Amino acid sequence: MTENDCQKIRLSAMAIQDGQISSLPPDEIERHVDHCPECREEVVQMKAFIDLLDGQKRQTEAEDLWPQIASAVTIEQARINDQKPSPVLLGLLILFLLIYRLIDHTFPLALLVQIASVTLGVAIFWRMGSNPFRINPYLQKGS
Repeated sequence: MTENDCQKIRLSAMAIQDGQISSLPPDEIERHVDHCPECREEVVQMKAFIDLLDGQKRQTEAEDLWPQIASAVTIEQARINDQKPSPVLLGLLILFLLIYRLIDHTFPLALLVQIASVTLGVAIFWRMGSNPFRINPYLQKGS
Protein backbone atom coordinates (compact mmCIF):
# COMPACT_ATOMS: atom_id res chain seq x y z
CA MET A 1 0.00 0.00 0.00
CA THR A 2 1.03 3.59 -0.47
CA GLU A 3 1.94 6.05 2.26
CA ASN A 4 -1.32 7.88 1.59
CA ASP A 5 -3.29 4.67 2.26
CA CYS A 6 -1.34 4.07 5.47
CA GLN A 7 -2.13 7.62 6.59
CA LYS A 8 -5.85 7.04 6.01
CA ILE A 9 -5.70 3.76 7.95
CA ARG A 10 -3.88 5.44 10.88
CA LEU A 11 -6.37 8.32 11.01
CA SER A 12 -9.29 5.89 10.89
CA ALA A 13 -7.74 3.77 13.66
CA MET A 14 -7.33 6.92 15.79
CA ALA A 15 -10.93 7.89 15.16
CA ILE A 16 -12.16 4.45 16.27
CA GLN A 17 -9.91 4.56 19.35
CA ASP A 18 -11.36 8.00 20.23
CA GLY A 19 -14.91 6.67 19.89
CA GLN A 20 -15.64 8.51 16.66
CA ILE A 21 -16.94 7.21 13.37
CA SER A 22 -14.21 6.11 10.99
CA SER A 23 -14.15 6.80 7.26
CA LEU A 24 -13.08 3.18 6.69
CA PRO A 25 -14.75 0.01 7.96
CA PRO A 26 -13.07 -1.54 11.04
CA ASP A 27 -12.41 -4.88 9.31
CA GLU A 28 -10.46 -3.13 6.51
CA ILE A 29 -8.37 -1.29 9.13
CA GLU A 30 -7.70 -4.57 10.96
CA ARG A 31 -6.67 -6.35 7.75
CA HIS A 32 -4.27 -3.56 6.83
CA VAL A 33 -2.75 -3.39 10.32
CA ASP A 34 -2.19 -7.18 10.28
CA HIS A 35 -0.16 -6.90 7.05
CA CYS A 36 1.61 -3.53 7.52
CA PRO A 37 4.28 -3.52 10.27
CA GLU A 38 4.60 0.30 10.25
CA CYS A 39 0.88 0.85 10.81
CA ARG A 40 0.79 -1.95 13.39
CA GLU A 41 3.59 -0.23 15.33
CA GLU A 42 1.79 3.11 15.08
CA VAL A 43 -1.48 1.60 16.36
CA VAL A 44 0.32 -0.16 19.24
CA GLN A 45 2.02 3.12 20.26
CA MET A 46 -1.29 4.99 20.01
CA LYS A 47 -3.05 2.43 22.25
CA ALA A 48 -0.18 2.57 24.76
CA PHE A 49 -0.38 6.37 24.80
CA ILE A 50 -4.15 6.33 25.30
CA ASP A 51 -3.78 3.80 28.14
CA LEU A 52 -1.18 6.07 29.74
CA LEU A 53 -3.51 9.07 29.47
CA ASP A 54 -6.44 7.08 30.87
CA GLY A 55 -4.31 6.20 33.88
CA GLN A 56 -3.70 9.90 34.56
CA LYS A 57 -7.33 10.80 35.23
CA ARG A 58 -8.07 12.30 38.61
CA GLN A 59 -9.17 9.76 41.14
CA THR A 60 -11.00 12.27 43.33
CA GLU A 61 -12.90 15.41 42.56
CA ALA A 62 -10.95 18.64 42.98
CA GLU A 63 -11.76 20.70 46.06
CA ASP A 64 -13.73 23.87 45.39
CA LEU A 65 -11.48 26.69 46.64
CA TRP A 66 -13.78 29.58 45.73
CA PRO A 67 -15.55 29.83 49.14
CA GLN A 68 -12.17 30.09 50.92
CA ILE A 69 -10.91 32.70 48.46
CA ALA A 70 -14.11 34.76 48.71
CA SER A 71 -13.93 34.65 52.51
CA ALA A 72 -10.27 35.77 52.53
CA VAL A 73 -11.03 38.63 50.11
CA THR A 74 -13.98 39.79 52.24
CA ILE A 75 -11.85 39.78 55.41
CA GLU A 76 -9.05 41.72 53.69
CA GLN A 77 -11.48 44.30 52.30
CA ALA A 78 -13.00 44.80 55.76
CA ARG A 79 -9.52 45.23 57.27
CA ILE A 80 -8.59 47.83 54.65
CA ASN A 81 -11.88 49.71 55.07
CA ASP A 82 -11.36 49.88 58.85
CA GLN A 83 -8.02 51.69 58.48
CA LYS A 84 -8.84 55.32 59.03
CA PRO A 85 -6.43 58.01 60.13
CA SER A 86 -6.86 59.49 63.57
CA PRO A 87 -8.96 62.69 63.48
CA VAL A 88 -6.61 64.28 66.02
CA LEU A 89 -3.58 63.68 63.82
CA LEU A 90 -5.43 65.00 60.77
CA GLY A 91 -6.51 68.10 62.70
CA LEU A 92 -2.95 68.78 63.84
CA LEU A 93 -1.64 68.34 60.31
CA ILE A 94 -4.21 70.82 58.96
CA LEU A 95 -3.36 73.27 61.76
CA PHE A 96 0.37 73.10 61.05
CA LEU A 97 -0.20 73.49 57.32
CA LEU A 98 -2.36 76.58 57.94
CA ILE A 99 0.26 78.09 60.26
CA TYR A 100 2.92 77.35 57.66
CA ARG A 101 0.95 79.27 55.02
CA LEU A 102 0.38 82.22 57.35
CA ILE A 103 3.93 82.81 58.62
CA ASP A 104 6.82 84.33 56.73
CA HIS A 105 8.96 81.70 54.97
CA THR A 106 12.18 83.40 55.97
CA PHE A 107 11.32 83.13 59.62
CA PRO A 108 13.12 80.21 61.45
CA LEU A 109 9.76 79.03 62.79
CA ALA A 110 8.75 78.14 59.20
CA LEU A 111 11.31 75.31 59.16
CA LEU A 112 9.94 73.96 62.42
CA VAL A 113 6.38 74.04 61.05
CA GLN A 114 7.51 72.24 57.88
CA ILE A 115 9.22 69.52 59.90
CA ALA A 116 6.17 69.17 62.15
CA SER A 117 3.87 68.89 59.12
CA VAL A 118 5.96 66.16 57.53
CA THR A 119 6.23 64.36 60.87
CA LEU A 120 2.45 64.44 61.31
CA GLY A 121 1.94 63.18 57.76
CA VAL A 122 4.28 60.27 58.42
CA ALA A 123 2.49 59.58 61.73
CA ILE A 124 -0.85 59.42 59.94
CA PHE A 125 0.48 56.94 57.38
CA TRP A 126 2.05 54.89 60.16
CA ARG A 127 -1.23 54.89 62.10
CA MET A 128 -3.12 53.69 59.02
CA GLY A 129 -0.74 50.74 58.76
CA SER A 130 -0.45 50.89 55.00
CA ASN A 131 1.03 52.97 52.25
CA PRO A 132 -1.74 55.05 50.62
CA PHE A 133 0.49 55.56 47.57
CA ARG A 134 0.89 51.82 46.95
CA ILE A 135 -0.04 50.80 43.41
CA ASN A 136 -2.69 48.11 43.35
CA PRO A 137 -2.01 45.78 40.38
CA TYR A 138 -5.49 44.23 40.71
CA LEU A 139 -7.35 47.42 39.82
CA GLN A 140 -8.61 47.46 36.29
CA LYS A 141 -8.88 50.53 34.13
CA GLY A 142 -12.38 51.94 34.02
CA SER A 143 -13.69 50.11 37.10
